Amino acid sequence: MSEAQSIPDEDDRRPPSDTTADLEAAEGDEEETGLDQGLWVRLAAFARDYFSGFTPMRWASHAAMILVAALVLIFSQVELPRWELPRLESPQPEATADESLPLISFWPRRGGSGLESSDSLMRMAVPFTIIPERPRLEIITHTVEAGDTLSGIASKYKLSLNTVMWASGLELCPQLLRVGQQLVILPVDGVHHVVEEGDTLSDIARLYKVEPKAIVGLEPNGLKDENSPLVPGQVLIIPGGKKEDIYVSASGYTGAVSEPSRVGTGQFSWPGRGRIMDIFGSTTIYGRPRSWPHKGIDIGIPLGGAVLAADSGVVSVVRTGGYNGGYGNYIVINHNNGFSTLYAHLSAVSVQQGTVVAKGQRIGSAGATGMAEGAHLHFEIRYNNVPRNPLCFLSAQ
Repeated sequence: MSEAQSIPDEDDRRPPSDTTADLEAAEGDEEETGLDQGLWVRLAAFARDYFSGFTPMRWASHAAMILVAALVLIFSQVELPRWELPRLESPQPEATADESLPLISFWPRRGGSGLESSDSLMRMAVPFTIIPERPRLEIITHTVEAGDTLSGIASKYKLSLNTVMWASGLELCPQLLRVGQQLVILPVDGVHHVVEEGDTLSDIARLYKVEPKAIVGLEPNGLKDENSPLVPGQVLIIPGGKKEDIYVSASGYTGAVSEPSRVGTGQFSWPGRGRIMDIFGSTTIYGRPRSWPHKGIDIGIPLGGAVLAADSGVVSVVRTGGYNGGYGNYIVINHNNGFSTLYAHLSAVSVQQGTVVAKGQRIGSAGATGMAEGAHLHFEIRYNNVPRNPLCFLSAQ
């Protein structure tokens, strides 16, 4: 064996276990060093990427936020002095034993004088003044103009339709309005009464179905109490008063009978003499409700009493011997000017269809045929075959 082979190297003489441990330790150090370096490399790359996008404006905004936060921290630790402003007290009058303080006092208005007043009120500035609507107390008149209606006039003065009709005597013919006509307008709903000789307050109240105190209590009447004297001609307003249905007496035509004519005059006369029993538009018949409004007026002419033509014209219809829709025996006269007249419930007919008659000529006799209780004449005035209120034409005579 040679010398080189017999004498081992110093490194070769190191125990195998130590060599292995050193190698493991070295590898561990390399791994730890590699991890630390990799972490810092990543952090450096993140910081470089993050701060590489910063502009001067962004740097300035961040700096400002940091500065504000620092100032807040600094001033929160500083105790500032307290400033207390003295409160101005208004001068108060000295109270004595015999004088009490005012119950109401007013603080000075903001920004105004420090003086206060306890014995006066300051009026607030109002940009406009509201004038309260005061009730009307006097009776006035309304002049009818073109286009006026009775319901429109009542609405204008805030009154009921009946009040306007009663005050102006239009209950028989509410449609009879003429331009320039004067209507009486009361201050309240009700009626007015002109005192006559012998009238007493209790009688007037009973007539219009009210209490005497209601009449006394209305200022325009000028009554002190229920025993106040009444003067003939004195006008009293009856608040809430109501009128009974007004029935007039038909006088009948008394003029000379003219020559028969096929065309009427347009001026109608009463077709008979008697008391008006029912009026146009009534919804009752003999005190019972009816399903249609009355189309004419009923005149209480005795059985067999004369029935006269209300105007000249030609007899266009004669119906006898049957119920005939409730009319019984009836006649229609065509006046050939848009108007026609109808006479029903006749006991006898004195003309034939086609007869030319004169105004005031007898054409039949009153009776109770058809739907009638007791002798009377049912009379209609029609214009273009539409029933109109006969009292609007007859009452104007």
